[in-house]
Amino acid sequence: MRALLLLCTGCNALLGVHGFDAGGTTDDMRLGDSPDAKPACDLNAPFSAPVAVAELNTAYYDSVTDISDDELTLYMASDRDRPGMGSELFYTTRASKTDPWRVPLTRFYAAKPAWDDYSVAISPDGMAGIVSSNRSGMEHLWLIMWSSSGFVDNSTMVPNVNSAGLSTDATPRYSRDGATLYFDSSRSGSRDLYYAAILPGSFGAPQRISELSSPSEIEAAPTLTADGRTIYYLVKDNIYTATRPDKTGLFGAGAPASALNTSAFEGPGVVTSDGCTIYITRDAAQQLMNVFVAKRPPL
Repeated sequence: MRALLLLCTGCNALLGVHGFDAGGTTDDMRLGDSPDAKPACDLNAPFSAPVAVAELNTAYYDSVTDISDDELTLYMASDRDRPGMGSELFYTTRASKTDPWRVPLTRFYAAKPAWDDYSVAISPDGMAGIVSSNRSGMEHLWLIMWSSSGFVDNSTMVPNVNSAGLSTDATPRYSRDGATLYFDSSRSGSRDLYYAAILPGSFGAPQRISELSSPSEIEAAPTLTADGRTIYYLVKDNIYTATRPDKTGLFGAGAPASALNTSAFEGPGVVTSDGCTIYITRDAAQQLMNVFVAKRPPL
């Protein structure tokens, strides 16, 4: 696993993979080891029809934004503690993949923030994260770091990635190998998909995923499988998917992920590292966003 070092004050602590003492730490929030085992499901089969994750949902806005490799820690955005006043970040854990998620959820920060946090992506080592937030007025990407007391917001923007002016940058996702940051941005005039390489000391210049982006549509919320060959993303009100021959190639034409969509709004949350499960957000009732989950059949 490569070190993720950023060009900012304290960034060695922010995104350095190798500074973490796994032997002496037992916190629930760090990610598990990268999977390399035999597939646990039929990866060529479609996902099942999504079902609501009852213990995670409220009568307000609830959205999954990331999950640990071992599937025992889940990260969410929700306005459950301040309905109608904006969303904030939470996490929850479970003892095994077959157990329900623990409730109530745990808030990222001890005090409710004065801004809205819409999404969080956790680095592959679990020691840092990137948050999409409106704390500067417009929605942009910000760094957070792990400490012994939990995640700490140091009010540092992600360097070399955010756009300027009235553009937005949102829904960050790390690739599972920690080499690439995926997100969406309106910098081109429409909301499109982008990626940026994670380099020693900084991020590479953001690149538009032009083959999946159209000026006439909204494309957002990218999430990729661990091998980087399949992407799920939002197009207007539904989930689309596209594939490519390898993780550096161009994607083929995107198409609706029919098994995941209904006539309601659906947006992708995150695909588990084994590719067997996807969490999505669905408008279960008008203006009521809830968490749903779909699975591929086991082998």
